[in-house]
Amino acid sequence: LITSLVRPVNTLDFLLSVSGENQNHIQTNFCSINVPWTDELKSKSENSDLPLDEGSLEFKNVENAFHLTVPRQEGTKRNKVTSIIRRFDPMKRRVWVTKLEDTVKNARHAHANSTEFVKFLWYGPGTVLPSSITDGGWESNYKNNSKLWGMGTYFASDASYAAENAYINKDRSKTIILAEAIVGVSIECSPNKEIRRPPPNFHSVVGYRHGTRIYIYYNDTGLIFPTYSVTWKTH
Repeated sequence: LITSLVRPVNTLDFLLSVSGENQNHIQTNFCSINVPWTDELKSKSENSDLPLDEGSLEFKNVENAFHLTVPRQEGTKRNKVTSIIRRFDPMKRRVWVTKLEDTVKNARHAHANSTEFVKFLWYGPGTVLPSSITDGGWESNYKNNSKLWGMGTYFASDASYAAENAYINKDRSKTIILAEAIVGVSIECSPNKEIRRPPPNFHSVVGYRHGTRIYIYYNDTGLIFPTYSVTWKTH
């Protein structure tokens, strides 16, 4: 059951100017993230993975975004981010930018002019190796969400939700992915396992689960670009 139009809002909302693709500036209530998609990087023909320096502003900002919903301290246990890797696949990025331009150009809903078309969303890869997702493509993870909104690929506004389905590494650290997602004009839906795609003039389906906004993609996972892999340990 489709219930209402959603003006996309979460703690990682940001506006992306297509003409300003060289430097995406993600503004949040508590921090900001600069994703430096420079001309040099965009001109690369091969995939590029960059482990971020823990002392860099980019590392600190992604870390802060993670800790907006995953507490640094839980009782006697501490959650410590140990690694953040910025992923870049030039072919996927070109496809993603084209899809963004098309989404903005073809938006037909009355609220399209005030819509924030892109968000950072979190993804829990479960038992799938995170590097295989960033290299090969998204895996449908609906089983972990009880298929509440159909057989799609589920992304969350909060890191804490994705962390429940994190990939567990050999050293018992955990990894989730922070992705740039084209949400376009979203439609809020009650749980309905028969949903197969958004209705005409809408780009994504949104639901709520345990206080978290969930975005579901069905056929076109090229709308989501895997930007960061975030790994942490609990001591």
